[in-house]
Amino acid sequence: MDIKKVLGTLMLLPGIALLGGTGLLFWNIGQTWTESTTQMMVAGFVTVCGGGFVVFALILALIVGVPMGIRFLDGMSLAKHQWNGPTQQGGGVVIDATDWQQLPPAQPDVPPWQVTGGGTLDLLTDQDSRFSHK
Repeated sequence: MDIKKVLGTLMLLPGIALLGGTGLLFWNIGQTWTESTTQMMVAGFVTVCGGGFVVFALILALIVGVPMGIRFLDGMSLAKHQWNGPTQQGGGVVIDATDWQQLPPAQPDVPPWQVTGGGTLDLLTDQDSRFSHK
């Protein structure tokens, strides 16, 4: 006998035993299977999938939500700190909470940022002069 045949047979025996055992298990299940067994199996499958979905949602919430919440709270405290009092970071200009009221008024020939039309305030035609800003 050749050594390759002996080794090949030894390697095939566990696979054949696994297939045979699986076949006997399925045959035994088939002999005792009822309608209530099907209902229990479907209920268990739904429970396992639902529980897995909940666990996956919790893990995803922890991975995404916690860093986002930390960043939001850090940004909120920084914004609150800057709004409540004058600060100077990185050599910037200190602006107090009431300094915006003391700024000079906008120049009349500069349109507000919402106005479109190439920077002109005169967007209405001469026919509708009652709505003109002049």
